[in-house]
Amino acid sequence: MGRVGATRESRPPTRTPITRWTPCRGPPSPQPSTRASHTTAASFRTATRGLSLIDHLIAAIDADPTCRSCGQKARGSTYCGFHVPPRRRWRPVPQGVPGGGEQRARRQRDHHCLDANHQAVLPIGPDPLSKKQNSDQAHPGHILELFDAGATIVLQTLQDYWPPLTRFCRSLEFALTHPVQANAYITPRSAQGLAVHTDDHDVFVLQTFGRKNWKVYGQPSSSDEGGDPGEPLIDVELKPGDMLYIPRGFAHSARTADVPSAHITIGIRAYQWRIVFEKALTEILDTLREPLPVGFADDPAELAAQAVQQLGDLKRRLDSIDLDSLSAAVTRHFWARRSPVLTGQLQQLIDLDDISDGSTLRRRPQSVCNLRLEEDRLRALLGDRELTMPARLEPALRRVLDGEPFQVSDLAEYLDGPGRLVFAQRLVREGLLENAS
Repeated sequence: MGRVGATRESRPPTRTPITRWTPCRGPPSPQPSTRASHTTAASFRTATRGLSLIDHLIAAIDADPTCRSCGQKARGSTYCGFHVPPRRRWRPVPQGVPGGGEQRARRQRDHHCLDANHQAVLPIGPDPLSKKQNSDQAHPGHILELFDAGATIVLQTLQDYWPPLTRFCRSLEFALTHPVQANAYITPRSAQGLAVHTDDHDVFVLQTFGRKNWKVYGQPSSSDEGGDPGEPLIDVELKPGDMLYIPRGFAHSARTADVPSAHITIGIRAYQWRIVFEKALTEILDTLREPLPVGFADDPAELAAQAVQQLGDLKRRLDSIDLDSLSAAVTRHFWARRSPVLTGQLQQLIDLDDISDGSTLRRRPQSVCNLRLEEDRLRALLGDRELTMPARLEPALRRVLDGEPFQVSDLAEYLDGPGRLVFAQRLVREGLLENAS
């Protein structure tokens, strides 16, 4: 699985991030009860054996235990929102607070920790996903504890790890020629993963499980950021199968009600015009290393006259920019960052020597191949790698790229027997073709 994160329901202005959730209605009990959870760890593992990632998450969401302390119905946890496990470490009370130490000790002893709004508070350490210091390995039990406490589980760049999303995002990238990213968000009931915020890219929200209420506001000005977003332009509840499009820069927020939610966001991280001219302009500006004249601060008019001359030089340099080279560099930048999808490639390499004239090959789905003809050489950009071959092989390469399965012998009009075997094996080795025999 990829990177797993957890966002908190609210973020008070303190140095330590905290997780909040609504307490249960029952009064605090001075002594924890021995009443067990409805779903034990062993039964959960047995019930979810063989299920997919999303199935596991839904199983965790649907768990319906009771609080060990007061017996009230809990939200997927062994403790309700009012009572928390005694093993939690609480944030130190600032020095100089009378009775702070005794108050903290009493709260720990009674298994309560409430703020002024009667909401339970859990301090979260620098690495809430791992029980080990300086470790990037996620701790499943800890993640589920945070989810029980109201946190949102975030699966980032899920298209890198889940084949259905890999194929979906790669198809979108081919159609748009813009990078596409997919994140999944699993939020418990009555929770909000993020406050009102904006994204620097277009977003498509795909609701897959449960329901979630979305509010989309206008585009805030720089002076309004962090303030009241005003009345929402869209206030809608998404159900499974619904989609919501949020353009770049529009503030939005989402919150669950009485049921948990899982949704996928498809982010279109579009290339901007600045990427076309950024390198060229940087190189031009780097030529302006000559210092300003002595005494420039005493004669603004003379400085302005010399600035006019410099501006004329800049215009001449801008007019001399090779736009064809810039455009070629930007397109190469895009295709070179589309990593090959190499599912099953190990078996393809093992069977490489078995390819013969009678073998049936086909282009690997979602494979990248951008062709450029340079004099007598043909360059094939295959994502993170490039093949260079004689230009006379262009018809043969275009034949295998049309998507239809073919036999190696079909290349006889372009290559002789040994040549077409080497050609086919090389393209299989590079991940462009796969053996479909």
